[in-house]
Amino acid sequence: MLEWTDTQTRTLINERRNRNIEYHNLGRNRNAFWNSIANRINQEHNTSFNGGHCKEKFLNLVWGYNVMCEYMAGSRRARRNRLGAQYFDEFRTHFWERPEDDFDRIRNMNSSNRRRRGIEENHTPAPSIGEVEHVLSQISPGNQRSRRTSVDSRRSRRRSASPSHNTPLTRVDDNVNADAGGTINTDTVNTNPPSHVDATSAQQPPANVEES
Repeated sequence: MLEWTDTQTRTLINERRNRNIEYHNLGRNRNAFWNSIANRINQEHNTSFNGGHCKEKFLNLVWGYNVMCEYMAGSRRARRNRLGAQYFDEFRTHFWERPEDDFDRIRNMNSSNRRRRGIEENHTPAPSIGEVEHVLSQISPGNQRSRRTSVDSRRSRRRSASPSHNTPLTRVDDNVNADAGGTINTDTVNTNPPSHVDATSAQQPPANVEES
């Protein structure tokens, strides 16, 4: 692993900062860009870096800065990074990011407005005290008792309208016997008049009828 001195690292940072617009206009193939930075560092510091070395070193510097941001934010996963702390001030401006032009600013403005409208449309206001009291009154114990009384009254009306199952059967005189099959035996029915009627008077004709 190659060792980078502080002066070599700061030369790398300055070259990358000063040529940031050029970097983002190159597209995906930026090997020549990193090779040109390596040549500049080698000329100034008599070193033998190549483009891959410079690219790897700069990416490590960006990673160290991001780790320090998470560390200061209180993230439990982040650990203090030596390079990130040493060059933190140089990377605070985010100079390596693509510059924002007019198209980007308009897009960001529209995206922000769209998110704000989405939050406003999805926001449901809290119910008022009157609305809460109205809902609670619908399920209050007094209301439940009144509804239970209404149900009981409807049930009692239905019972009175239908034939009663508790109506007693007509009593058969004890003197009427039934055989084993349940058929009433009329031969044993008592034909005598009731005890309170005089037998002699029952056999006499009415007083207003003359005898022949």
